[in-house]
Amino acid sequence: MCLKVAGTILVVAMLAVVLANQNDAGDGPAEAGDRTTQDAAVVAEDSGEPEPKPDSREEILRLRNSFNEMKGIVASRLVSLQGLGQSQVVIDGKAIVGEIVDGKFKDRQASGNSPTRLRSPMSREEEEWIVLAGELRSEDFVELLLNRIADHGYVHLLGRTPYQGYPAYYYLCKIGLPSCQPALHRIPLEPDDKIRDYLTRLLQRCLGNSEARSRLLVLKEKCETDETRERVQTAIEQCDAKPSPHQMNCR
Repeated sequence: MCLKVAGTILVVAMLAVVLANQNDAGDGPAEAGDRTTQDAAVVAEDSGEPEPKPDSREEILRLRNSFNEMKGIVASRLVSLQGLGQSQVVIDGKAIVGEIVDGKFKDRQASGNSPTRLRSPMSREEEEWIVLAGELRSEDFVELLLNRIADHGYVHLLGRTPYQGYPAYYYLCKIGLPSCQPALHRIPLEPDDKIRDYLTRLLQRCLGNSEARSRLLVLKEKCETDETRERVQTAIEQCDAKPSPHQMNCR
């Protein structure tokens, strides 16, 4: 019985040796060839010219063009969702053809055409585009975001959104100083108390309370009617009564 077991083990060992020799004979040249090819590739890589690296200036230009294209798409979509045309300023929720020059609104609304009123409340889709505009942090979106500065959004994501229900106001603060002058221009024109409140808050957060008050005092001197002066005075009183606790990091 022991002899049979020993014989079986011997046969298995001999078969293993034969198979190993066959594998070495059949695969050896191929493996050697693979090694030669790999070694040649390494030598060629070491001795040849380095692979050209992309030009950083070209990469920056490409990214800048992509960014500008993205801004154009977002702005166009927001204009469409807000029902606006070119050269329109939204006052009291109404889109009026005109422009603000030196703090004064120049109405260019054609006679007989009633201004378009913004949809109230804003749609969920518009809120998503406002958030995207805010994330891009471009001053190109300031006027479009000012149109919705006091409007409450829908999306809360279980309370995790940083803008706490007011996306346009939050991202205007993030855009920072470029938001301030357009907001300042709107204060004497805007009859809605809530909107003026948020415009003033924006100035307080981005400029600091004392600087916001100083600019409002200058603006008041430029007002031509009692009504506009009263609106600016209300904003000044807001600075006196509810000073901003800190200056937001606008970037």
